[in-house]
Amino acid sequence: MPTFTPVGDSILVKPLMLKPNASSVIVSIERTHEVPTQQAEVVATGTGKTRKNGTFVPVPVDVGEKILYKRFTGREMNIDGGFYVLLKSEDI
Repeated sequence: MPTFTPVGDSILVKPLMLKPNASSVIVSIERTHEVPTQQAEVVATGTGKTRKNGTFVPVPVDVGEKILYKRFTGREMNIDGGFYVLLKSEDI
């Protein structure tokens, strides 16, 4: 567990390596325009954020949940020898 505490609506995740399937992979040309995603496990979360109108919005995930996020978003970090990604809640 890293010694890092996200603030606001930030979420610290540990990317999961997807196990390659032994069978062949089919790529659909119709779907190549979609944003690639990455699976990760939530390691730590901030408390949430306050909107301009004053309402508080908590972070929508809990520690230990598995999520999908946009692959090329967030900030990659090396914390305590491990590889993590710091995301905003809108990136998942």
